[in-house]
Amino acid sequence: MAFEQLRGRWESMAPREKRLVLALGVTAVVCVLGFVWLRVSSSLARLETQNATSRNALRLIAEHQDEILEKRNSPDDPERMIPETAQPLQTYLESLASQAGNMTIPNSTERPAVVKGKYRELSVDISLHGVSLDQLSKFLRLVETTAPAVVTQRIKIHPYVSQHDKLDVELSISAFEKVKATDKAKGGKDGKDTATDAGKSGT
Repeated sequence: MAFEQLRGRWESMAPREKRLVLALGVTAVVCVLGFVWLRVSSSLARLETQNATSRNALRLIAEHQDEILEKRNSPDDPERMIPETAQPLQTYLESLASQAGNMTIPNSTERPAVVKGKYRELSVDISLHGVSLDQLSKFLRLVETTAPAVVTQRIKIHPYVSQHDKLDVELSISAFEKVKATDKAKGGKDGKDTATDAGKSGT
């Protein structure tokens, strides 16, 4: 019924009115297609920007890899490189972040200490928000080269929400210290020796 009404209306139009209606229809289709194309192009451009940002971050890290490896493979005696007591990681990292470009560390979480042979690993998870590639590169270089007993264990990079030339970064950083003789006598902080002693006493 509705189709018949439209058909009757169309047939009753003058040739000039038909041309105008056709022109409006074509214009509407072109506008819709143009809008869709712009949205797709914008999404592709944003994705390419994010990929380029990640590639640049990895490139900067790779550029300093030799310097980091050289520092790690120093002929210095490891016994002297690893301190008796590790420096407080959170304070230390905040100082390096400031040196790398006035950055701040809004979030940090300490993880339980883990004993690995003669050494104890102290780790902290931190987040950096809205930092540039240059700031991130300088910060990682400082972390890896300033203190030989401090290393980066994990890094995860995301594009910053409001600025695609900035980054959100999640890092896990560890410091090592020697396990003291007094700690071994007490069973260590990881509780392995304590549990063994408890089992012996129960026997």
